[in-house]
Amino acid sequence: MQLAIRIVVSAIALAVATVPLAAQRREVVMRLYAGGADHLADLSSGSPDASFTPGYNVGASVGQPLSDLLTVRADLMFTRNSAWGAASFGGAQVNRFYYDVQLEARRTWGQRWVPFAFVGAGAVSVDQLGPDRFEPFTKAAFTLGGGMGYAIPGSRMEAFGEVKGITYKWDRAGFNHTMFDVTYSLGLSYRPPVRLPF
Repeated sequence: MQLAIRIVVSAIALAVATVPLAAQRREVVMRLYAGGADHLADLSSGSPDASFTPGYNVGASVGQPLSDLLTVRADLMFTRNSAWGAASFGGAQVNRFYYDVQLEARRTWGQRWVPFAFVGAGAVSVDQLGPDRFEPFTKAAFTLGGGMGYAIPGSRMEAFGEVKGITYKWDRAGFNHTMFDVTYSLGLSYRPPVRLPF
């Protein structure tokens, strides 16, 4: 996974560096979203079991279009899920804070619909809302996702839905497992009528 993260970071840096400054649109895109949070892989499927119940997510991002096709953005997302199963693990409300840099590719379909896909690299910080079952930790994380936007007529806003997958290493509470978290969200993006001064 460390190799994948280095590749994504390099690709994002290359995309930013290869788009001439004069061609960049110098706009800001702000996004707010919320939805559900789940997991494709349990910490343990044996005895004792250890997993998470479905929870929720809220998030926000700020980005800059590099061109009509590419946008680079910084994203912050919070999720909460209940833990259940093993005595060393169950009973906690587990919080995750994901923060990464993403490179998004998008293309307008028709006049209003905008399909998009993105990759990202960053980190996830995990803690709990009592009882204390494990030490809080921060790990490198890799993000992959996509969705569909709809440009709202007569406005600078876009409604969108997206699905995001995040993978990272969990090595607390007696487990050592690669996690695959999934979030699904609805949100709004807004492009203020201002231009960046650089």
